[in-house]
Amino acid sequence: MVDHDWKVLFDLCCLHPKVKGDEELELLLMAIDDGASTAPEMAQQTGMPIERIYELVKKLRKYYPSIMKQFHKGTELLQ
Repeated sequence: MVDHDWKVLFDLCCLHPKVKGDEELELLLMAIDDGASTAPEMAQQTGMPIERIYELVKKLRKYYPSIMKQFHKGTELLQ
């Protein structure tokens, strides 16, 4: 169930209007999907400086509330 929820949340993040089409964010999410879990790993996989990774993660966190709202909307259908 946790794996399913992670996949749904990840997909919602990828489809978020401010993420989709942003090449840097999409590249970061691909690195995460490929198993990168730390900033140095993400930097290595993306070729971006660690400082930029931190900036992008901060940017993603701004979208988190709307992604969670969308996630919860989807789970309401299951109840």
